[in-house]
Amino acid sequence: MDEEPPPPRVTVNLICEVVAAKAGVTVEEMFSRSHRRVVRDARQIAMYLAATMTNLVYYEISRRMGRWEPTTALFYRDKAAQRIAQEPAYRAEVKALKAEILARAEKRRSAP
Repeated sequence: MDEEPPPPRVTVNLICEVVAAKAGVTVEEMFSRSHRRVVRDARQIAMYLAATMTNLVYYEISRRMGRWEPTTALFYRDKAAQRIAQEPAYRAEVKALKAEILARAEKRRSAP
């Protein structure tokens, strides 16, 4: 009987790398206190994807992204979920990022 391999391991760092590159910002900017819209939006998507693609608790997601309050991750997750429900273009962007993250995670897993 053939068993399916486990899904590739997705990390917060991988999510941040992919999202930052797509947004045209650095990972360091995403971890900063910047309130520039492009940075804030990238951070929002990254926290949403971290919440939905990893098994980490919100405190850990916030901590790994340079924040200390788990409410930050909850706020960004909820904000992104709201936009996904209301904005087809945003939903497509998040879906494409998720696919890219999974593809890179799979590639890393199969690399020697």
